[in-house]
Amino acid sequence: MPEGKRKFIEDAARVIDGRVAALKAELARDEASGRAEYYNSSADRAAIAEAEHCARLIRYLGKAPYRGDPYDVALKRWSTGR
Repeated sequence: MPEGKRKFIEDAARVIDGRVAALKAELARDEASGRAEYYNSSADRAAIAEAEHCARLIRYLGKAPYRGDPYDVALKRWSTGR
């Protein structure tokens, strides 16, 4: 896989990681101040988990060249542990 493409994929995952860190900080701040209701915090936790999963899938694309649908390739690599 060309180095430029691998760097682009890693940069995309880092952007998601940065947003996850911001969401975690926001959730922790809300929980510390007592403003987090159970229905809001559960949605925030789900968004954090989904974003972390997306970052993992994106990183699996950078491990080797791929053809076809990137989502299918990443999901297959992730589910088989490659």
